[in-house]
Amino acid sequence: MMLLGEKLMRHALHITESLVESAPNPELNVLVRSDAAERMDLLFEKLPTTFKYAKIKSLCDELEITERTLDRYLHDLLEAKRIIRLTRGSYKKVQ
Repeated sequence: MMLLGEKLMRHALHITESLVESAPNPELNVLVRSDAAERMDLLFEKLPTTFKYAKIKSLCDELEITERTLDRYLHDLLEAKRIIRLTRGSYKKVQ
């Protein structure tokens, strides 16, 4: 149990250090990266009108956005109704 606790503590310290450029979000009581919204907007601007998930993965490589972050951005864009899902893996920007 002590070994697990030590690993978890090291991981928590690593995450905290990676959030140096963070701002507090009192609503969620967590730290969020201040540039996340800007990066999502930059990705959104570069997206074509219709796109497939597989095609935009290469765009994310250029922008240094991980696949997991891309999934989160797509989820957030769907929730905000900035994009719609046409079929599985196929999306369209809402103008």
